[in-house]
Amino acid sequence: MILVGELSLWVALLMAVWAATVSFAGGAMGRRDLVASGERAIYATLAMAVLASAGLWTAIFAHDFSIKYVASFTSANLPRAYLITAFWTGQAGSLLFWCLILSISSALALWANGTHNRSLMPYVTGTLAIVLVFVLAAMCLGANPYERLDWIPPEGQGMNPQLQSLGAAMHLPILYIGYAATTIPFAFAISALLMRRLDAEWLGAVRRWALVAWSFNTTAILLGMWRAYVEPEWGGYWVWEPLRNASLLLWLVNAAVLLSILVQEKRGKLGKWNVTFVPSHRRRFGGYVALTGIALIFLAFAGLAFRKQYDLVFRAGDAHALVDPLGHRWRFVSQGISTYDVLNRQVTAVLLDVSRDGKSAGVITSEKRQYVDSRGAPTSGPSTEPGIRSSFMEDVYVVLAGVRADDTTEIRVKFNPLVRWVWLGGALIAIGGLTAMWPPTEIAGT
Repeated sequence: MILVGELSLWVALLMAVWAATVSFAGGAMGRRDLVASGERAIYATLAMAVLASAGLWTAIFAHDFSIKYVASFTSANLPRAYLITAFWTGQAGSLLFWCLILSISSALALWANGTHNRSLMPYVTGTLAIVLVFVLAAMCLGANPYERLDWIPPEGQGMNPQLQSLGAAMHLPILYIGYAATTIPFAFAISALLMRRLDAEWLGAVRRWALVAWSFNTTAILLGMWRAYVEPEWGGYWVWEPLRNASLLLWLVNAAVLLSILVQEKRGKLGKWNVTFVPSHRRRFGGYVALTGIALIFLAFAGLAFRKQYDLVFRAGDAHALVDPLGHRWRFVSQGISTYDVLNRQVTAVLLDVSRDGKSAGVITSEKRQYVDSRGAPTSGPSTEPGIRSSFMEDVYVVLAGVRADDTTEIRVKFNPLVRWVWLGGALIAIGGLTAMWPPTEIAGT
């Protein structure tokens, strides 16, 4: 299966090149046979992408460390759930995953327009094929996920600790699905420009794709913010890096496309029919919900100005009394440290018994984690898992900063006001946006 997957990458590249060539030629010459051949080549590219993906997953689950990608991002004791996510952990794997999602999106777009927008479809198919050509060429000629090592190591290097969490496992695929879905409206726009079609019909064809892309972009941005928040090393709601910054740009682009469609709807010019739409009260309601979400996020960000931070030293049994930004009195009592092994990591944890204004608030635990391979050798530097007690008013954010030789612990306690309102505001933006931009019920007539 691994050899089949490697060969499938090259076949997929050839199919994508063929699809781009015959689709543009068929559109220019009015040759339906060439157009049909280009669409079949897209479906073939999808089939090859599925085989290539299956081959890489087979190598990962078989712990085939002769493949550089598998040796670089997995280890023999990596939990099975993360063997799945290892597929898109590195650059080569993420390109293959993007190719898989893009080919699925392209095939769905062709299938959904099997009888509609036929004049646009040759150039839509050609544009999607060109994008696939660039992605596949980048893998076949550069970041090949099937690249072999000159010698087979006995163990892999393991996965980055920051990627071994549920949020990280969900974030990257959602982000890439948003990227792939954005390509469909782009392909229709290119086709409309080449055909000099300035009417709004093609906007109606891509409305749902733009909405899907915008929804996944929104979800990915929220997950990215959450990941940045729970990583003590990142220290905020956002990490300024190209991948996440691109998600913001695409979010704005898809929002602009959707707003353009709404404007065209008001003019009643979608398609060749005069269309009567339902009253706009749903759309106004969705707009109000989204604006409420934006206001909540700005309010939550304003709360950052009032956060407090304490750097403390504990021995087992020591207690510290602190005051949060809201004037509540907190008491933290160390229950000591514990060390144990779990799955593929060695854990040092500190437990704090917490009370607020004299009433018990439970236990908060923060950990230092050292990830190891199946032989017990470290696969990365130590990482920190914060303990978070969340409420609508504030988060109590506890970080185990270090453990001294005499078993005293260095602990950082943060009181972050209104953090939960960031996530609530983001959810309202997503719900409001979907409500406002969902295709309306329509009654067609002449």
